[in-house]
Amino acid sequence: MSLTPCFIGGQEVNGGRKKTKTAQIRARLKVSTLATCFTALLSAGALFKTEASETDTAHLQDLRQVPLEVFAGNATYEAIKISPTGKYLAATFFNPEDVTESRLVVLDISNMVVTAMAHVRGNDFIANFFWANDERIVGQIAQKVGWQDEPFLTGDMVAMNWDGGRKRWIFGRRKDGGRAVNGATVLSTLPDESRKILISSNNFAVSEGSYTEAISLDIYNGRERRITRAPARNASFLADQSGEIRYAFASNPENDNANEIYEKKRNDWILINSTPPSDGSVIPIAFASDNESVYVLDNANFDIQSLFILNPKTGSKTKVFQHASVDIASLEMTNDGRLIGIYTEPDYPQYNAIDTQSTVGRAVQHIQDTFRGYRVRISSTSDDESLMTLAVESDTSPPVFFLYQTGTRQFMHLASAFPAVNAEEMANMTPYNLTVRDGETVPVYLTLPKDGEKPFPLVVLPHGGPHGVRDYWRYDPYVQMLASRGYAVLQVNFRGSGGYGREFLYSGYRRWGLEMQDDVTDATQWAIAQGVTSSDSVCIFGASYGGYASLMGAVKEPDLYACAIVYVGVYDLEMMLTEGDIPQSQTGRNYLDQALGNDSEDLRARSPINHLDRLKAPLLIVHGAKDVRVPIQQAEALRTRLEALDKDYEWLVKPNEGHGFYDSDNRIDLYETMLDFLGQHIQTEASQADT
Repeated sequence: MSLTPCFIGGQEVNGGRKKTKTAQIRARLKVSTLATCFTALLSAGALFKTEASETDTAHLQDLRQVPLEVFAGNATYEAIKISPTGKYLAATFFNPEDVTESRLVVLDISNMVVTAMAHVRGNDFIANFFWANDERIVGQIAQKVGWQDEPFLTGDMVAMNWDGGRKRWIFGRRKDGGRAVNGATVLSTLPDESRKILISSNNFAVSEGSYTEAISLDIYNGRERRITRAPARNASFLADQSGEIRYAFASNPENDNANEIYEKKRNDWILINSTPPSDGSVIPIAFASDNESVYVLDNANFDIQSLFILNPKTGSKTKVFQHASVDIASLEMTNDGRLIGIYTEPDYPQYNAIDTQSTVGRAVQHIQDTFRGYRVRISSTSDDESLMTLAVESDTSPPVFFLYQTGTRQFMHLASAFPAVNAEEMANMTPYNLTVRDGETVPVYLTLPKDGEKPFPLVVLPHGGPHGVRDYWRYDPYVQMLASRGYAVLQVNFRGSGGYGREFLYSGYRRWGLEMQDDVTDATQWAIAQGVTSSDSVCIFGASYGGYASLMGAVKEPDLYACAIVYVGVYDLEMMLTEGDIPQSQTGRNYLDQALGNDSEDLRARSPINHLDRLKAPLLIVHGAKDVRVPIQQAEALRTRLEALDKDYEWLVKPNEGHGFYDSDNRIDLYETMLDFLGQHIQTEASQADT
């Protein structure tokens, strides 16, 4: 099969003869240009609507500002993958006419005609789908509530053939006689058994979690056979290339969340490694192609996470890779265990090649070279390694999906995750490393509006989490929405953030409101000193922990911030120990003790709700009434205390939202409320135009 060469941004990509630069690639990601490369049918309409995309983009360019709807929408396309034979593409997307409907579609690659479709409605959507064999595709059901939290798998699985035949629920509550589980992970597609896959199953509805089970699952009739049971609650399994389970690892709540590894010896599990959570972890992640050696991620024996290859029989251990300053983000591996490359995220995304000689290795290197300066991820490869699907994204562009032919080195654009987003209208994000007051190095990202000159009004945006979470160089709708209205945005990877080594991560434990807050303060003062903004034009806005940091910043530095927006935030640390879903499990209670401590006097001192007498900045409080992670009692307690002190505040609560607003109309309302609030206190020309 030969693909028609696809002309992207005015240049042909067909064999790597044309060297590209970052500026040229930015033009290549324009939806209006790329969309001309691929069309397909969806029922009576277009699956990838190229004409609509061009029209919408032209319409946006005629407007003075990008409409808020562009930033508030959910992704249209989630993933695209090639079948093992290379004959079919499968795609998951949300119906643009009804965003509550998720679809899984299969297309014949020879003519791009839809051959099958599955629908899911409501808060559920199809996630983590995969080709289980040459003809059958399995979709896993997940729920996504709140823009901050990762989607969680419900445990339900649906399967169908490429032509839509034999469509049925094969696992979970919706299957006839199915079990009440709410978590399932695919371990292996079992290369020697085309009818079956190997999965792990948990029931996280149990307060302390369940003992993970490994199950052989028939993908045609849903029959199950239990293979083994994990030795610890909520454990993960690792199967070798033949599908035999060899390891289990867990953060064991019965051992103070210690990171434990078990090796399976016949019918017994043998504990081979245990480290306290503050000492890092050693985790086996994949078997190599020899089916004996194991790739291991280790940040217990090293500050910066390292990749090793271990031979369990001989005990030999060889270092494969370690970055100078950041942990490993992910690995590029083939289905049979060959390591192709390693991804890291020190500032901009980096690809570190391991294999440049094999067909796949050369193909991935060419793809990375073509889109140098962008985050590129391979999502699937055909069995003969002739075709790949990939996603490309940047600070100004959400993921854009391509099909790549390894033989001819041609790219074909497939779709854009957010077709309405035009990269040329978005603002660039720039990384910096700052030295703060005690000598620690703190990474930050600064986004400046495309138009205008310094100083800009500034919004400081501390991330949620906080431990193990970090900000990345990527498209962020909140950042771009603010930049489109004339605000500079500062994101701070304060200590406690993940990805920068074990010491940096754990230096934030029990330091909420202390050094963690000082890092945000010092970064804000740096932006003022650099002339990015003026001292009277700074507001702070964050969600979850970011809401805590925003209010804590406003009370700890009352003259630094002209206003503050707190979104689904924690304001009373003592309340956090008893309310919400975290303290309902032993794992959660262990985490809270490690992250916060249990000294009541100390917790009160580090709770911003107890320092509101220092508050000068006007406050906007945003919450979801159904939030179970940070219950609305936190916001209500804050409001009560503010009223007792006669402090100014505004209030936005949505009755059907949880830990963040998921509904696009609610997000538009949030954006409008935020912009109106910011415009009252740190106006820009754009905000004045909005009003």
